[in-house]
Formats: sequence, structure tokens, C-alpha cells
Amino acid sequence: VNTLPKSRSSRLFVKVATAIDSHGSKAVEERLDEMIVSNHKMLNGNSKNKSRADSIVHTVCKHMRLEKEILYGGGRGERERLALNISYYLIKNNTTWTVNEIAVFFGKKSHGSITYGISQIRKLDKKFDQPKIELLKKLENLIVSILKK
Repeated sequence: VNTLPKSRSSRLFVKVATAIDSHGSKAVEERLDEMIVSNHKMLNGNSKNKSRADSIVHTVCKHMRLEKEILYGGGRGERERLALNISYYLIKNNTTWTVNEIAVFFGKKSHGSITYGISQIRKLDKKFDQPKIELLKKLENLIVSILKK
């Protein structure tokens, strides 16, 4: 049995649908339900990519000693943002997902934050960001070895 993801956008849809339902607008509620199911089907339609994305997020969080749920939550510090951006970057490079599909996976409303996060990783400065670059290379090698299994 597939359950809907507990992402921020899914929770928002449920809140809006509940509020609309109390006002009697059945058509809008049905449309929101369709959107949630559609996004869920899009991700589950390609289980290999979803499995890879889950592995990447798990590995990044484990390596950076972060709880996975933090990446799906609201507020973030610099370390959490780095973990999220690295996850975006690695998922983009190790799956066939588009940035829109990655956004759905993370419960984002649009792909803008995904694109920006990936660009932040791509433009790391070799001189000033050496620790981050070393971390990225280490995680890339680890991900490649995990995904080969």
C-alpha cells in the first residue's frame, strides 16, 4: 500500500483542502487531491530513481551526522543547507530525474531552490571552499560505490 509522502507541500495541500472542504468547495478539494496523487505517482513510477535518491539522502545525512527529517523540514543552518545542496547535486547527477522531480521528492513547490542549490555546489571555489570540495568528492565516491551494488 502506497502512502502519501509527509512532505511540507503535501501537508499544505491537506490543510488547504480541509479549509476549503469546511467552506463547501468540493471541486478545489478534488483538484488538490489529484495534484498530490499525481506527484506521488510520478516519483513511484520510477522506483530505481527513488531508491537511488533515498540512498543518496541517507548517505549524505549519515556522513554529515544529520537527521534525514531535518532536510525535509523548514529552518536550516549552513551545515543543513550544504547537506541539502549536495543531495540535490548528487541526485541530479546519479538519477534521470529532472529538477522538477527532485523538487517533488523534497516536497518543494517549484524547482527554483533545487536549481539554485545545484548551482551553489557547481561553483564552489577551489581556493576558499576546499573542505566542502573534499566532502563533495568523498560523498560522490561513496555514492558511486553504493549505487553500483
